Amino acid sequence: MTDLSQFLNSEQNAGYTDLFDLYLENQMSDSVRSQFEKELENSAILQKAFIFHQEVIEGIKQFPTYWAAKQKVNKFEENFQVNLNKKFTDYLGGKMDLENQTTFEEELKTNDFLRFQFEKFKEEEIDTPVRRLNIKFYAIAAAVCLILCMTALLLWMPKTTMNNQTAFAKYYQKPDKVFIPLPPKGATVEEEMISDLDQQAKQAYLNKDYPTCIHLFEKRIKLHPDNLEVQFLNLYIGIAYLETNDFNKSIQALKKAESFFIDQDRPIRIESIRHYLGLAYLKQGKVKEAIPYFELLEEATKKEFDSSEILKDIRS
Repeated sequence: MTDLSQFLNSEQNAGYTDLFDLYLENQMSDSVRSQFEKELENSAILQKAFIFHQEVIEGIKQFPTYWAAKQKVNKFEENFQVNLNKKFTDYLGGKMDLENQTTFEEELKTNDFLRFQFEKFKEEEIDTPVRRLNIKFYAIAAAVCLILCMTALLLWMPKTTMNNQTAFAKYYQKPDKVFIPLPPKGATVEEEMISDLDQQAKQAYLNKDYPTCIHLFEKRIKLHPDNLEVQFLNLYIGIAYLETNDFNKSIQALKKAESFFIDQDRPIRIESIRHYLGLAYLKQGKVKEAIPYFELLEEATKKEFDSSEILKDIRS
């Protein structure tokens, strides 16, 4: 390991910008400095970054002085314009005495800048009421168009789409319990590791940290892919994807779970999977695909989920 590597490891903020600062402030040892200069010499990207960093530092150093001067200039320009506009207003409103009026008119004849500003001011004063009227007119017109478009959209939109979303909201409820399969017996270290993994995944699911729970459940399944109960975790993966509106991945996970239980005598498991498969399709707006799953639930022996009301709602 080189001195520079050791230096990077020993520094809390071991980014190159920190190295640039330490280099410019002469806070490196001779050996680290030498190695850094060599690395700087051999890297065009690092050179560009270093030059840019120097420019930024110089800009920061100059910034307060520049900003103070800029503020003074802006303030002067602002006050000058305010005073000029007041003079124009007084002249146009007949508020000037004869002497000041005569002086102002003479200035208008000889001062091109003043004459330009005065003409511009008059145009803005005339144009402002018209512009306000136009803005008001266009705002009203836009509002009327928006109302008409929304009305047309609601009339045109198929009622089934609205009913689908209403039905989903009515019948969807995320399971508040997670059934964790037991780890294989006889491997103490593995048991502890799997148990810890299961608890983390369960907690992430209950805390609505869906990306984490998906990752941990998938990791758990990979450890024992042939275990039927472990494959049931695909149900929770599907629900997590459903909660994040990733319908395709939700359906994919739920179908994977279904494939493991379709020929098993586990009615509660298969009914749970099919219930959420139907809801996933319903949420996606695919009623034709959702109906067969709810029909299978109607024919089920255990009837953990009463699908007759759902079918009545989405068929109407």
